[in-house]
Amino acid sequence: MNNPITAVPRAARLSSLARFLIAAAVALLLGLLLFEWTMQPPLQDLALMVALMGATTLFSVIAAYVAYRAGWINYSPRLRVTLLGGYVLAGILVFVNVWVTARMMFASAHDLALATVLLIFATSMAVAVGFFLTEAIITRIQDMQRAARQVAAGKLATRLPVNGRDEMAQLAESFNEMVGQLETADQKKRELDVLRRDLIAWVGHDLRTPLTSIRAIVEALADGLVEDEEQRLRYLRTAQADIRALSNLIDDLFEMAQMDAGGLRLEMASVSIADLVSDTLEQFSVQAQQAGVRLEGSADPGAEAVTIDVQRVGR
Repeated sequence: MNNPITAVPRAARLSSLARFLIAAAVALLLGLLLFEWTMQPPLQDLALMVALMGATTLFSVIAAYVAYRAGWINYSPRLRVTLLGGYVLAGILVFVNVWVTARMMFASAHDLALATVLLIFATSMAVAVGFFLTEAIITRIQDMQRAARQVAAGKLATRLPVNGRDEMAQLAESFNEMVGQLETADQKKRELDVLRRDLIAWVGHDLRTPLTSIRAIVEALADGLVEDEEQRLRYLRTAQADIRALSNLIDDLFEMAQMDAGGLRLEMASVSIADLVSDTLEQFSVQAQQAGVRLEGSADPGAEAVTIDVQRVGR
């Protein structure tokens, strides 16, 4: 099930708008202070400049807000076009602000024409420089796009270079962390698949061992080969042990479903090596007798006990 990323919260949008309004107010105040400091105009000219700059500031704020609310970024075919559109809009607003003010303040048509030419040149140059600088951002985004496609193709060793400390660098770090987690999960899955295949092979082998023993015991008893009562009881006890082993194997089959949660559960216990050897010889005594093979084994009675899973080692 896909979990789409939630939209930007309303509080965040309001915070962004508030920062924009504060920046516009600071720009207006700074422009008026520079005008007063450099020109030292009479009060009438200062009032006119306040009105002109206030009007152009309001126009700029409204134009930028309308463009933002219209969601024109969502309709742009490429990020490069989106950024270029932002630069062009900013350039147009700069041109309009300065040209309208100059039109109202300049008395000379020659000065106004010169200011117009210079504004067009400066605006065009600013857009060109901004477009050129966007190539660095576009290149990093394209690198992320290629890396994402490689990960989608199964190349989980893919990593992005982390350059700088900006949002793009943080995004690259998050991408690398995500791919690292995917790689770890894939490695664990592969290991579990290997364990599952090995377990199936082990279970197949372990099923043959007690079944062969039980079949040999049943055939020996059915054919009347065992006449001694004590030996017959020993055969039956061996068959009971093999049946318990089969029951344990069935339990192991259920444990396969738990492998994804951490592997097989081992029943560890401290046992004597001598007892383990003796029990193993007893388990295979019937098959050995039918095959005409003599089994022998011994262990140092003074050997230290070992901690093992007796059932699995006994197989």
